[in-house]
Amino acid sequence: MKNKKSKNYLVFGFIVLLVAILIILIVSSKSNKINTNLNLSEKRWIEDNKKKVINVSIANNIPAFSNEGEGIFFSFIKKMEDKTDLSFNLISYDPSGETEKNELYYEVIKNDKVSSLSDDSMVFYKDYYVLVGKNSDKITDPSSIDGKKIGVLKSDLSSVSFYITGNNNSFNTYDKQDEVLSSLTDGKVDYIAVPKMRCYSYILSNNYHIVYNITEMKEAYVLKTSKSSSDDLKSIVNKSFIEYKNNKLDKEYSNYLNEFLLSENKISETMKDDFSKKKYVYGYIVNKPYDSMINNRLIGLNSSYINSFSKITGATITFKKYRSVKDLNNALNKNEIDFASNYYNYSELTGKYIKTANVYSNDYVVLVNKDRSDVIVNSAK
Repeated sequence: MKNKKSKNYLVFGFIVLLVAILIILIVSSKSNKINTNLNLSEKRWIEDNKKKVINVSIANNIPAFSNEGEGIFFSFIKKMEDKTDLSFNLISYDPSGETEKNELYYEVIKNDKVSSLSDDSMVFYKDYYVLVGKNSDKITDPSSIDGKKIGVLKSDLSSVSFYITGNNNSFNTYDKQDEVLSSLTDGKVDYIAVPKMRCYSYILSNNYHIVYNITEMKEAYVLKTSKSSSDDLKSIVNKSFIEYKNNKLDKEYSNYLNEFLLSENKISETMKDDFSKKKYVYGYIVNKPYDSMINNRLIGLNSSYINSFSKITGATITFKKYRSVKDLNNALNKNEIDFASNYYNYSELTGKYIKTANVYSNDYVVLVNKDRSDVIVNSAK
C-alpha cells in the first residue's frame, strides 16, 4: 500500500514538474518577443513632427522591391505612414552608384559587408551574384570555366576572380553596372557576373541565361536611419520594420515577384489561372540531404526551392517516390512526372528536357574542432 502511495506521489510530482517547466517556457517565450507597440515618448515625437516631411531614399529599379513606384520598399513606407500619420518624401536613386543618404535610406550592402551586418539591422532581402550568358550553358563547377571573357565591375573583380577558379579566363572591368550589361549585349564578353535580383529584368527581357550561381557573393537590401535622426524616430522605424517583417514581408515578396515574372514573361491572367489549376508531380529518390519524406511531407534542400516556387506561382505540387534511378528515368519517359532533380545519369531519356542552372553549390568542406592545432588544411578555398 505504501509503495502504491509512493508511486502516486512520484507521478503527481512528475506532472507538477512538467507543468512548471511548461509555464516557465511560455513566460520565457513571451518575454523574448520584441514589443512593437509605440511608447509614450515615441507617440509624443510623432505628434510633434506630423507637419515635418521626412526624406526617404529609395534604391530604384529592383524587381519586387522598387519597380515603377511599386514594390516592397514603397509598401513598407506606405504602411508606416498609415500607422503613424507621418509624412514621407520618397526620392529614387540608382543603387549601382553611390548611396543617396537621407534621414531614411535604403542601401544595397555588398560582399564582405553583408556578413558583418548586426542582428538588429533592418534587412529586407539577401541576394547573390550570378554568371549570365547568351547561351544556356550549364556550369556545375566554376573550375570548369576555361578561356572565357567575363565582364565585371572593378569593385567586384577580386571577389569574382576568387570564386571563378577556371583556367585562362580574362576579366573585362567596368566602372558602371550599365557598362557591364552592355559588354554582354555587344558581344565583348562571354559572361557577366552581376547581382541576380537587380539584373533580373535585363536577363529575362533579353532571353539570356543564368549559367552559374555565385552564391558566395552576396548583397543585402537594408533600411538605415541617418546618424542625426532622433532616437525616437529610429525606434519607430525599427519597430515598424519588425512588425512588417513578421507579418507582411514574405507574402508581399511572393506577390510582387510573381507579378514581375508574369509581366516579364508576358503571361496573361488566363495562362496564369490555367497554370495554377494544374497539379505538377515531382519525382524523387531518397537522397539526403536533398530529398527525403517524413509524415508524407517532402523535406531536404530541394523542398525549400519547390515550396517557394509553389508559393510564388500558386501551383499545386505533389511528390512521387521512386526506388532507383532506372525507375525515375522511366517515369520521365512515360510522362508520369513533370520534373525531377538532375543529380543522376539519365542515360536513357527519350524526350526533350530543359536543364536549369544549379541552385546551390555542393562543395565539400573540412570541419575541424576549433581546439585542434595539429590539423593542417593546405587547399581550403
